[in-house]
Amino acid sequence: MWAISLKTKKRLNNHDGEHTKFGIVITLKEMNGINRLQDFIQQASLKGWLVNSIDVQSRINIYNQAEENIDLQ
Repeated sequence: MWAISLKTKKRLNNHDGEHTKFGIVITLKEMNGINRLQDFIQQASLKGWLVNSIDVQSRINIYNQAEENIDLQ
């Protein structure tokens, strides 16, 4: 199984940062070149983690289209 440990440090009070939202980006690379991504997604989902795959190229295309200048004359 996979595991991730998240720790908070150097808080002023005991409850500082308690409701802080965060995200984790995970890149997997197996030493023998075997793709373990589907194994990770399945095992993380079984643990109750929310797993979203991101198509980076689609995100870049959407961003570039949104940033285009439009001439209204």
